[in-house]
Amino acid sequence: MHNNLTFLFAFVLVLLLGMCSALNVKFKITTAVSSLNMPRAVHVLANGDMFIAEHNNENNYYKNRILTVFNGTLSVFMAPLGNQPFIAVDEAQEKVYLSEYFSMKIRALNYGKTTITTLPNVMYFGKMLSIDKFHNWLLFMDVGNNCVGYYSLANYNSFNWFTNCGLSPTDGGIVASPLTGDIYYIYYGKIMRLVLPETYTIFSASTPDWNPYPEYPPFNDANFTATPWNNPMGLYYTAHDELFVADPGLKQVKKIQNRQVEIIAGSTNSSSGCPDNSDPVNCYLDSPFNVFVRENKNEIYIADDVAGLIKKVYPYCDGVGYVLSGDGRTCLPECYGKSSESKYPFLACHGNGTCVDVNTCMCNENYYGPECTVTTCFGKFSNSSTACNGNGICERYNYCKCNSNYGGENCEIPKCNGTLANDETVCSGNGSCIALNTCQCFNTSRYVGEKCEIPQIKQAVFVQEEVIVYLMIHVSVEINLNGMD
Repeated sequence: MHNNLTFLFAFVLVLLLGMCSALNVKFKITTAVSSLNMPRAVHVLANGDMFIAEHNNENNYYKNRILTVFNGTLSVFMAPLGNQPFIAVDEAQEKVYLSEYFSMKIRALNYGKTTITTLPNVMYFGKMLSIDKFHNWLLFMDVGNNCVGYYSLANYNSFNWFTNCGLSPTDGGIVASPLTGDIYYIYYGKIMRLVLPETYTIFSASTPDWNPYPEYPPFNDANFTATPWNNPMGLYYTAHDELFVADPGLKQVKKIQNRQVEIIAGSTNSSSGCPDNSDPVNCYLDSPFNVFVRENKNEIYIADDVAGLIKKVYPYCDGVGYVLSGDGRTCLPECYGKSSESKYPFLACHGNGTCVDVNTCMCNENYYGPECTVTTCFGKFSNSSTACNGNGICERYNYCKCNSNYGGENCEIPKCNGTLANDETVCSGNGSCIALNTCQCFNTSRYVGEKCEIPQIKQAVFVQEEVIVYLMIHVSVEINLNGMD
């Protein structure tokens, strides 16, 4: 019997997972910001606000700048800056780091720009930056020294070069996996992987065995992904183990995950254009220089420097009866207008089951009906007129909400004049509540009335020269009648 139940549970679970994954998330592309001059980097905060690094704005060396889009308003955050500024944003600390190529500086400033720090100068023509959440480092590219370096975010005075600087890139991006701490960077059109402290491999290229430095071990990588690149530049690594690559030479943005390569945006057909809310794979991008992922919404932002645009690739669900999950990664079925992410009190299947397909609830034990609204109270269905003895509402399994005239677990106890029949004070303590507002007095020769609250007075009894009067309120008065005839 146990094995049969286990098999049945496994079968239902597989069926449930299959039904829930029936509709895949799709993507469209639109213009997020326009009329820019060579945007080279973009960072989007969890709330949707944006930082943009512009290079060579209006062809004027002194007008390189950092822009913001806060609450939909485009503003200048910092200007003028040295040639080719790049940015990295530490959202946890609300700090912006920017590198200036010809000025050979990295600065740190908070969102309000009340504190600006210039980090110790170790660079010679620094370019791209990124926040390494795994090690709590600020990674940077140094074109002049042909090295990859990092600062500790806990102490800016602590900086280091990675060894084998000759194997480091020139213009490309650099990121670290937040899952493993492995570092990925661009080197002569190939994506390299550095496993600390000093294991360099080719992670993605047309061939895995290219090695310009015979003195180093072969660049074999167990996770090597074969794909040709033209001029890869921007990199972004997500917490979902996805590596995004912007390649302005191919005019595409690609994603690498589990050794599979997927084109996210970009077409080689220049006549296709890129209208808003269209298929991103059929969109022609002039020069997708950099890429950023707003992970809490699964939105991909592309800095197209030649077109002067920030493009946004956003997820959606096109199936009738499906809605996008809050993190943008799943299409959730709706059951009668509510999904599994609906908030109380508007819960799918009324919180008594799981919405496994469009308008299809899988009810929990003891719940029934299309929306799992029917349950039982002590053997009676909640939609029956006899549930809770007809004296209340069966709100959930074996839980009755009694009307004002009844009480008890199953609303089986009536009240007499507002007091439950099983209360010792019911009927003034002088009788039993045998039905709604119906008292049966214990001794009608002593108490009467609707609540058994009225005492009966006995006639006086004469014994010799004394009269004893008994009152039903338990007060005895002894009267001496001395001198009576």
